[in-house]
Amino acid sequence: MLTCLGHEYGITDTCNVDSGLFVLYFLFQTDSIMHELIDKMSTEPYTSLRATFELVDSEGWDSARLYWLLVHKRLDPFSNSLQSMFGSMDQNVYQFIKGLQRYSVSSLCSRLECPERKKRGFCTELSTL
Repeated sequence: MLTCLGHEYGITDTCNVDSGLFVLYFLFQTDSIMHELIDKMSTEPYTSLRATFELVDSEGWDSARLYWLLVHKRLDPFSNSLQSMFGSMDQNVYQFIKGLQRYSVSSLCSRLECPERKKRGFCTELSTL
């Protein structure tokens, strides 16, 4: 059982949560631009990231993990039963920060018969070519 905000929670299968949050925490600790950005912004998801990272430093990973799951409604705060966090990193961590990486994508169809030759869309997926 883990305790956060005066309540005990029983959770299992937290590897995806721990991995996702650790990647973000590592970037926060090692990248000065990300550190500055999270420290200065006063909107979501910056505030919950900042609070989560402060809990890592002051109370440890268990409290930080529980806080993240509670804030993002991935954990039932009133349940006394064992809860599984089985799922993907996207489901439990990254979906809450995707808006930060939203960018515009433009494409041009090379075929003359295309009804709409220029297209513009938005994406949150990061890729390397």
